[in-house]
Amino acid sequence: MKFFIDTANLDQIKEAQSLGILDGVTTNPSLMAKEGIKGEKNIIKHYKDICNIVSGDVSAEVISVDYKGIIKEGEALAKLHKQIVIKEEKDPIEKVGESILKVYASGICGSDMHAYHGKDERRIPPLILGHEVMSTSKKNKLFQQKQAK
Repeated sequence: MKFFIDTANLDQIKEAQSLGILDGVTTNPSLMAKEGIKGEKNIIKHYKDICNIVSGDVSAEVISVDYKGIIKEGEALAKLHKQIVIKEEKDPIEKVGESILKVYASGICGSDMHAYHGKDERRIPPLILGHEVMSTSKKNKLFQQKQAK
């Protein structure tokens, strides 16, 4: 299992790196905006700053929505630093007995917190917590309408 921190906060990244458990960072322009980092030049500088803190991969995200824009932006981000990776998602193929879900939110509940604090003998770290999801099925008309926009 690899441990990636999902943030644009340099202090949080430095703290995680100092623990010796960090394999990389996932971040995006939305997380950067929450940190007050706006504008293309500042975002590019921030990606480079993150790369200078960590030794592992830095997963960057594009904001373009059209194919050509996504490719162009992804190539530009990948050229910033050898550690920057752009993840490409393929459309999943639904199999018999399965449903493809668009997950809008995921949360943790009280039982997850017991596990997190080491008070659940059934669930021993390392593990991924969170089993409360809000989603729609790909077969759902609402999902299809949102995909069409």
